[in-house]
Amino acid sequence: MQADLFFQTRTWIILKPFPPFAQEDGPGFGLKDSKKLEAETPVRTVAMITEGNMMSYEVELKFAVTDVPQLLEKLEQFGLCFGEAVEEHDTFYQHPAKDYAATDECLRIRYRAGEYRITYKGPKVDRETKTRQEIELFLADNAKTARQWDQLLQALGFRVAAELKKMRRTAGLVYQEQKYELSLDHIDGLGDFIELETIANAMQLDDARCRILSLAETLELTQPITASYLELTQAGK
Repeated sequence: MQADLFFQTRTWIILKPFPPFAQEDGPGFGLKDSKKLEAETPVRTVAMITEGNMMSYEVELKFAVTDVPQLLEKLEQFGLCFGEAVEEHDTFYQHPAKDYAATDECLRIRYRAGEYRITYKGPKVDRETKTRQEIELFLADNAKTARQWDQLLQALGFRVAAELKKMRRTAGLVYQEQKYELSLDHIDGLGDFIELETIANAMQLDDARCRILSLAETLELTQPITASYLELTQAGK
């Protein structure tokens, strides 16, 4: 996501660490229906292009959730309150001349809250931090225009590879003077997950990684997952 959009329209909760931690016909298009902790914890870091071609990074951790009410009760102790669930509908495309699964790339159109956005994610360039380029553009605010973009991609040889729907609730907080977005996701067939995300530039990246690991430990979140939802879905087939 773009850095200017990431923190827009968010309500932020200031979280102090505990010691010792300082639609018309619908959005779908295809498929024929139209230290030790840091050393051991994989942090998914996604590089993305922002305005002015300045590089910034989305630093992310994802965790499976087995008991959503219990997690919400725990997070409420930190003053966190999630908004209403909003459906996100992703349509993934396959390149005509290469296998995105093999090259570790991704091209998708996402529908959320009346808007369609197209996102390209490049291959991970850092195994430790899972760094990858991300470019996201606004496409349309109506299904007709979005469908025309889908038709353009398919005319160029791209094909619809998969579709994924999830229900997402979000909350914002400030931890150690850094803004974070928390997303609580439910995906049919996969279950429930929580993601922690923040934005950092290249000079802030190491510090951002340390802080997001500290935040996860403060929130008592363990056993992070680095695979994307699409990868998890395909692995379950």
